[in-house]
Amino acid sequence: MKTLEISDRRQDLRPLLELASEDNVVITTPGGRRFMLAEIDDFEDEVRLVRENAELMALLDARSASTKTITATELEKRLGLRPKTKSRKQRRVPSPSGRG
Repeated sequence: MKTLEISDRRQDLRPLLELASEDNVVITTPGGRRFMLAEIDDFEDEVRLVRENAELMALLDARSASTKTITATELEKRLGLRPKTKSRKQRRVPSPSGRG
C-alpha cells in the first residue's frame, strides 16, 4: 500500500488513479484525516485480501468447526420471541346498513 500526503491546493486526480491502479493508496489531508483510494476491479483481489486477513480466517475457521445446532423453537426461546400461533378465523364485521 502506498501513502501520500496532499496539500490544500487542488490537484489533478489522474496521477492518483494511476497509482491506485497498481496498489491501494492512502491519502492524508493536512488535518490528519486519512482516506483509502483503491481500484475496484476483481473479485480475485478481494478473495486474496480476505485470505491474507489472519484474524478473519481464524474466526471463520472457528465458526465452521462448530457442529452444534438448535431448533427454531429453541432459538425463539433464547431470543425471547413468541412462537407463531395459528391465526384465528376472521370475525365478520357488520355492514354499515346493519344487514349481513
